Amino acid sequence: MEFLLQIKFKDQLNKIIHFSLPNLNSRIEIYEIHTQNLHLDDDVSLKELAELSNNFTGADIKVVCQFATINAAKRTIPDIGSENKEISDEGIEEIVINKQDFLVTIKEITERINSMPQ
Repeated sequence: MEFLLQIKFKDQLNKIIHFSLPNLNSRIEIYEIHTQNLHLDDDVSLKELAELSNNFTGADIKVVCQFATINAAKRTIPDIGSENKEISDEGIEEIVINKQDFLVTIKEITERINSMPQ
């Protein structure tokens, strides 16, 4: 799948840029970058996540990692969404992101991608 980016300059010709989505190896590398400082559970396989993230951009993968972290925090720290809730450094270190934290977000993004007009 290719994406088309069209840039319009004032009083000039448009510039059209075609770019491809990352392949499997690139998606694995993107996951490695965005999870390098996260505590991942042993059930998390970056290769498996990359395989499930076909047609994802690098930005989509970054969002998957961010939301997986949020999912894990909600699961780990009670009342994390309440006002004025402070999380200690120890509390942050307790957050371990598991496979399900990633899968929930991958499913949501896949549904959005599939619902987009071709």
